[in-house]
Amino acid sequence: MSIPEHIKPGAFVRLRGGVKAEIYSTDNGGDYPVHGRIFDQDGAAHVATWSSEGWVCRYESGLSTGIVGPWIERPDYSKLWPLLPPWIRWLAMDADGELFGYPEKPNPGSTGWCTPGAFRYIWIPHDYRPEPVGDWKDSLQERPAS
Repeated sequence: MSIPEHIKPGAFVRLRGGVKAEIYSTDNGGDYPVHGRIFDQDGAAHVATWSSEGWVCRYESGLSTGIVGPWIERPDYSKLWPLLPPWIRWLAMDADGELFGYPEKPNPGSTGWCTPGAFRYIWIPHDYRPEPVGDWKDSLQERPAS
């Protein structure tokens, strides 16, 4: 069976659940010819192997995590946070690339974000927002602790 285009040596891929992994090699033979490493939220890397389709993963802690596509970096909001009022705790882009700030963590809707409880948010003007990057469903970020 052929290996998908996004699974190649040197590529970063997205795993089920949004985790990032790096592919080292794809020609190792056996049931798990794709070798690489998975990055956890603390930045630690774990050796991993996948089937040629990327569906099955084996790595040192025993978790199974399949490859779902290429890795796309999330938007960088770091320069925007200092400009926003402190009550804005979350930023997220909708499917059209519009950026909004929320006091409470919003939930994904069909093409944008929905706020729990009170209908409060602010629209971020285009001059201040970063370029849309990747899938809008991955754009939600909480204000960093200061």
